[in-house]
Amino acid sequence: MAESKGLLTYEPACLSHAEFPEVENPVWLLGTKYIVKEDGPEAVRRAFRSLLWLTYRRGFTSIDGEGGPTSDMGWGCMLRAGQMMLAQALVRRHLGRGWQWSPNSCEIERREDYLRLLRLFQDKKTATFSIHQVALMGQSDGKPVGEWFGPNTVAQALKRLVQYDKWSDLRMHVAMDHMLVLSEIRGLCQLAGDESWKPLVLVIPLRLGLADMNEIYTYALASALKIRSSLGMLGGRPSHALYFVGLQADQLVFLDPHTTQNFVDLDQEPLDDTSYHCWNAQRMSINDIDPSIALCFYLSSEAELEEWCHEARTHLVDSSGHMLFEITEAAPSWPSCDAALVPETVSTEKPGASSTTRPHSSDDTSFDRRYDTSDDEFEIL
Repeated sequence: MAESKGLLTYEPACLSHAEFPEVENPVWLLGTKYIVKEDGPEAVRRAFRSLLWLTYRRGFTSIDGEGGPTSDMGWGCMLRAGQMMLAQALVRRHLGRGWQWSPNSCEIERREDYLRLLRLFQDKKTATFSIHQVALMGQSDGKPVGEWFGPNTVAQALKRLVQYDKWSDLRMHVAMDHMLVLSEIRGLCQLAGDESWKPLVLVIPLRLGLADMNEIYTYALASALKIRSSLGMLGGRPSHALYFVGLQADQLVFLDPHTTQNFVDLDQEPLDDTSYHCWNAQRMSINDIDPSIALCFYLSSEAELEEWCHEARTHLVDSSGHMLFEITEAAPSWPSCDAALVPETVSTEKPGASSTTRPHSSDDTSFDRRYDTSDDEFEIL
């Protein structure tokens, strides 16, 4: 096993057996409910260990040519959180919802598909979803390599990279301006003349407060993590991005990328994948997170989309009865105006200020749209 100051976080001897206490409150992990008193704490721990854990690494080939960074320590935590979210979507796609990992590689179900999936995220430029590719995709949109990403920025980068994964054949939609347009989703997932539905990764960036999380949203946020299609949530604390995978009572369960491990070549035998699984769950209060977040969901069929819409309209509402975001069948119609008199504007939203926006454009292949949801107030180290 490679030497790294961070390896202790997944050694079995360091496992805290109190991380999922046997209390009345259930544990929710990516939309699956566990009753610790009935299922036993080991069942919950095994489900948690089966999640893919992507952390800072050092010693990989440089990003962006000679002289580029060979580690993402200090700047890559939101990129890693985004990778973890997408990795869980691919687990659903290729391995199934109930798939579980084993430290004994010979006992891993569907081992070849699992390894193929894992290699998509290894730290090589040739890997489709590597730290190299995510960082360089951000660079193409004005984010220099080594600069911090926010939840929306990493979602936009992953959305573009998903197109190159023909094996998974996923679609990814990032719902901007707190609005989800269903006609755009259907146009993305169901091509004209084709009755098949392409599985969808849905990401909804939100800002739920100014400097701090507004407590009127906490119930809705907790409800989002209980929906069966949940892929968790991208977010964290100021200067500290995390991947939230579930909750127990008012405590969010998360995977933390802030452990620096050595580069592992997954193309070399004997293959050691233990550093891609975390043995120790961590928790924090839902009221302590930064208000800039992104909710994530995996919808494998049109029926799942319809079910999700019903659940969202029912449960994803704040304490005053308002939804966290709007769901609409078609994009709003905008009145025509004289372009010479009223120039087109893009979002300039800042915390505490109103914003002006242009009409929401549908998913296409040009990707010339700049990001409407500001990540400026969510700098991550």
